[in-house]
Amino acid sequence: MEDAFVKIFHGLKTLEYDLALLEENRKAMLAALGDPHPRIAKALGKIVNAQPDNTAKAKALFCGMFERKDSSSNVQKGRYAQALAEYIAKQPGCKVPEYLEQAIRHVCKGVNKHEDV
Repeated sequence: MEDAFVKIFHGLKTLEYDLALLEENRKAMLAALGDPHPRIAKALGKIVNAQPDNTAKAKALFCGMFERKDSSSNVQKGRYAQALAEYIAKQPGCKVPEYLEQAIRHVCKGVNKHEDV
């Protein structure tokens, strides 16, 4: 049901997982986690770094925050999102997953970059 105005863009799992799949984002993600959860961030950093490949690192980071064995100790997504947003506002360099970039380009299609909004 797509048309010129409506398109569907999606990631693999969730935004956090898709961010973690991009190697350049994991350092920022762990640093942002250190603000509300310093012990989890420190332990998780070691676990993530020990993983054999990129996908395993992303899975370990995601699961270590949001799918913990004791679900009551899961990181709250909203609180984490705020910490990550604050971190990347001060330390630019995170990469946007491709599906988000495509969605933003689609929404901005036809917009003059030099127009005052």
